[in-house]
Amino acid sequence: MKIYQCKSEDAPSLVPVLRELGLSYEETLREGVALARAAEGVREKNGMVHTMLPLSECLMSACLGASIKWDPEYGDRVAREAFSDWEEAEAFRSESIGRALLEPLFEAVGMLKEKGARIVVGVTGPISLLSALLPTEEVYRAMAKRKDPFPRLLGIVEDFVAEHIERLDALGPELIYLVDTLGSLDLVGPRLFRQVSGPSYLRVLRRAEALATPIYMCPKNMTSLFSVGFLEKAEDGNLCAGPCLARRFRELRWGRCRLAPEAPA
Repeated sequence: MKIYQCKSEDAPSLVPVLRELGLSYEETLREGVALARAAEGVREKNGMVHTMLPLSECLMSACLGASIKWDPEYGDRVAREAFSDWEEAEAFRSESIGRALLEPLFEAVGMLKEKGARIVVGVTGPISLLSALLPTEEVYRAMAKRKDPFPRLLGIVEDFVAEHIERLDALGPELIYLVDTLGSLDLVGPRLFRQVSGPSYLRVLRRAEALATPIYMCPKNMTSLFSVGFLEKAEDGNLCAGPCLARRFRELRWGRCRLAPEAPA
């Protein structure tokens, strides 16, 4: 299967929505009420059926200690990773994660759910999150060697992602959108995808497969998994495959699938 390639599109700026609502971007990052209002404003302005959260794709990266350039017009980005090398990162523990930054998101999801909104929540996958701890090239080099502390840090990040999904599931969104573009097959290569980044994504999926909320996979990850036989179509599956949600479709349609029997544990 051909690996999905992300297409650059002019995503609608948040600035006009925030201006109309009299909100600052900073308010949406620290207040659930402001985040809920802004997310609904984006949905209405773009004629969408689903309300997409969070507004920032870097929220989970910030939890790991990365310095973020917050930019509501052109999109947030990691300005500086939490650590410069693996020796520095050795000190990182689960307790180091700033989970309090996610509280406004949980509050906003709960508020919108009470109003009957159809909510899709984006979640960043493990390899992309590791690139908030350390530069991406360092992560890729460590994937090939798989020496400490890489396995331990990957495990911490996977646990963080899985726990975040479980907490979101308890709030009852319609879909959880799991995105790990930096771990896709076309970026890491077939060998490292089969041995490292693919199994990492699968471990998160296995922990989420029994939850009530279907997991909607990023097309880049989904096509990577299908291409190596880790996924199979299944009408009763709790994993969903469809278009890239970053493109803000007005209505979503997706197919169902599940982990293949030969997928690594």
